[in-house]
Amino acid sequence: MPEDAKFEKHNSNSRLLFNTIKMIDYRAETGMSMMLKEFLNREQDARAIIRELFKTEADIYPDHENKIISVRIHRMTTMRNDEAVKKLLKKLNETETIFPGTDMKMQYSLVE
Repeated sequence: MPEDAKFEKHNSNSRLLFNTIKMIDYRAETGMSMMLKEFLNREQDARAIIRELFKTEADIYPDHENKIISVRIHRMTTMRNDEAVKKLLKKLNETETIFPGTDMKMQYSLVE
């Protein structure tokens, strides 16, 4: 192949960073799946719902006055998934997570 048509090979540092990001994503998916399982009749559905949640659009609204970051997640593909995600979001809200580098609390909801 001509030099300008060859694929660029990633160096080991960028590959390590990419693998680290994939590992963090997988661990987040696993942790949230475990939380979601308690709201479902079929445990095996949890990971599929979490993957759908990660791909779903969301609106983010910072409220500096009240120190809240509102994350409004758009509806899932089914009402059953909506109900499970609502319960998961309620549980996440109970953690009162502060967004890193700020003093603003994360608050999650489904768009009504």
